[in-house]
Amino acid sequence: MGHTKLKTLLAAGFAAMLVLLLIVGSVAIITLHHLSDDLEDLANRRIPLLNGYSELYIHTMGIRASTLQLFSLRNVGAQTTATLDDLVRQREEQWKYLDEIFNTISSLPIYSETTRNRYAELKSALEDWRAHYAKLDANLKRLAAASRDNNVAAYDQAQDELDKLYADVVQMSARLVSSIDNARDIQVTNAQNAASAAVKHAHSSINMGIWLMIAGAIISILVGLGIYRSVMKQVGGEPSYANDVLRAVASGDLTVQV
Repeated sequence: MGHTKLKTLLAAGFAAMLVLLLIVGSVAIITLHHLSDDLEDLANRRIPLLNGYSELYIHTMGIRASTLQLFSLRNVGAQTTATLDDLVRQREEQWKYLDEIFNTISSLPIYSETTRNRYAELKSALEDWRAHYAKLDANLKRLAAASRDNNVAAYDQAQDELDKLYADVVQMSARLVSSIDNARDIQVTNAQNAASAAVKHAHSSINMGIWLMIAGAIISILVGLGIYRSVMKQVGGEPSYANDVLRAVASGDLTVQV
């Protein structure tokens, strides 16, 4: 019966430690998996989205700044023609790069309904803004042609149209900037929430690991005490003392006290 109890204690102790090791390992694996997913989401989706929105804002402001140059070109001439031709070529490159930026933004996955709505608002505002800028681009080409032909009347007429067209674009620009800010803000908020959740989960896992280690230490102590008591019960005292008695008896000394 004593031997069975010792085996049972050993088996229970090893089983308990094995279960604790499995739990600690599982918690560690799950925590690393969550952290890996969060970091991958930040690196492959949220940060590129934030960079895309920032680039979109900077580039739209660059297009607006180049448009303002038109108001300084009030007279026809070779220098005005050269400047306008450069602006026409520059505008084509600007639209090409703008398309690349927005295509990058559009290629990234969107999960939440709020983010999807912000993206739809941004896309609508960008399309309206570009539609108004298409009229400005046409006006830019008319200015360049009139200056090249030295047609003062046509140039002045195009300049008068420019004032009205730009006033409309300013309103569209304000809407576009607001849409970019809204889309960017929701991404910043989502990124902060995701980071906070990851840190909270990591802290919870650490705390759980600490409690499991404490539980493992307590179980080890209890199992050790149980094994010690079982061994003491079987040999009838300290193992070293029992060994001395057995040696004395084996040598023929039957007067030893037990």
